[in-house]
Amino acid sequence: MLLSQAAPLLRFVDFVGFAMRARGLWEGHGRLVDPLYPIGYPALLLATRLLVGDVLLAGKILALAAGVGACLAAARLLRPSAGWLLLGLPVMLVWGPVEGTDVAAAALGLGGLAAAGHKRPALAGLLVAGACMCRYTAIAALPAALLLATGGRLRLLAALGLGLLPHLGLALATGSSPWPDQSYNLAIAAGRPTALWSMDTLRRWPDGLRHAVEAMAAPGLGRALVLLGAAGLLRGLVARDRKAAALLLFGGLHLGLIGLAFASERLVLPATFCASLGLAWWLPGRRLAPVALVLLAWGLLHPPEEDPHRARLDALVQAMDGLPGPFLSTDPWVYSRHEGWLQQGVPPRAAGPDRQLQPHVLVAFAKEQGFRIIVADRPRVRRSYPGLEPLLKEGPIDGLKPLPAPDGWFVWEVLGAEAALKRPGPPGQRPP
Repeated sequence: MLLSQAAPLLRFVDFVGFAMRARGLWEGHGRLVDPLYPIGYPALLLATRLLVGDVLLAGKILALAAGVGACLAAARLLRPSAGWLLLGLPVMLVWGPVEGTDVAAAALGLGGLAAAGHKRPALAGLLVAGACMCRYTAIAALPAALLLATGGRLRLLAALGLGLLPHLGLALATGSSPWPDQSYNLAIAAGRPTALWSMDTLRRWPDGLRHAVEAMAAPGLGRALVLLGAAGLLRGLVARDRKAAALLLFGGLHLGLIGLAFASERLVLPATFCASLGLAWWLPGRRLAPVALVLLAWGLLHPPEEDPHRARLDALVQAMDGLPGPFLSTDPWVYSRHEGWLQQGVPPRAAGPDRQLQPHVLVAFAKEQGFRIIVADRPRVRRSYPGLEPLLKEGPIDGLKPLPAPDGWFVWEVLGAEAALKRPGPPGQRPP
């Protein structure tokens, strides 16, 4: 909670997409089935937003619940000191307070393992299903839960099917495929369009897996914890400890799935959690608790360095607070807050080719499509939109009115734009 309060604005810009999808569900034009992200988290975000009135606050509440849930799951699976250990991990202190699906999926996956280990197969199946409804890659928790569920595996699978029924039912009702489609992420990883089931992906997989392991064992204290923990899990495996085997299976399968595309510290959080918990096999009994509390104290006293771009972005968002959308923005990370919702900007390239784009063309496009605000930042304009250089000056521009903005940003109101409500589709997206 302290870390969350220290950053009251958005900490991870990908959350804007989830917030917009939640708004789309509320307004009746949201994607019910998405090949990249399941519907579970946006639906939960919408429900929480309806309770608290602000989607960013809802995201922060869910982030705190996920972080606490992950620690409780670790405590239940192993012992209470394991929960303190997870809380004190550097990656938890960085990503635990951050809005998004990653910690939530990891928490539900670990919860499924804990329930299975305590002979509650139905609950385990529902928790694993909840993890999969946050991120498709959470299916890696299923084999580990089945390993721990020495009895009642059919009940676990039945509960899993019940938990996935909303996703499967929506896919059937809309005629969509229930399977995830990672072609977009695969194309990013390969640098070209490619297919999941292909020799191209198979050849890249070992290198992708290596990058995933490197992302999990980032330099510094976190790397030492991951390496020692992984060795601890191997020690437990040699001793035929099912819990060590389950954590190895969950973390290993997750790394394998992430390695098919591309990896980052955030994307491999479940594997990092699983590996780090292996420290419990090196520190039996109550010896783990002091180490965990020292880690927690060290992390709170040495917070990560502030991202300078996020600080600039926060200043702009505060200046734009309450401005009506939708808006065009040269910086893809810009978002605005309005009436309890978040809205992402649309890049100017929607109006025409980047380097040939001129202000009068952009203004005409904005009026036609109902964009109320244009945001420009000096570095991206000069790098990607040189024709929009007049937006970086204080001189008058036909059809635009300058608005107050922090240093380095230029915010313009579009005069005579059509009402945004006349534009079909989700706010902030260009209609097809």
